[in-house]
Amino acid sequence: MKAMSAFIKQYKARNGSTVIQVVFKNGRSVVKTIHVGTAHNDIEIAELRAVAKDIIYQGQMSMDFGDSPAGTYMALESHTRPSYGMRVQSI
Repeated sequence: MKAMSAFIKQYKARNGSTVIQVVFKNGRSVVKTIHVGTAHNDIEIAELRAVAKDIIYQGQMSMDFGDSPAGTYMALESHTRPSYGMRVQSI
């Protein structure tokens, strides 16, 4: 059994805008593709790539090496970013 992998696919559309997608693969086969959004400038590209990372890491646990007590785990906070497919506002 091969491991499932995910990556961010970014390419230019015919109209000059940049398309951001998340692609899930099992071996060499594409299992699922999620269209995150279409960007028209560098700021929108960065924001959509951040949303794409949230989609990839959604539901994973992360270790906290900061202020919390040793040995505790914290879930990645997916609610800090808007859901994919929506236009993102600058913070």
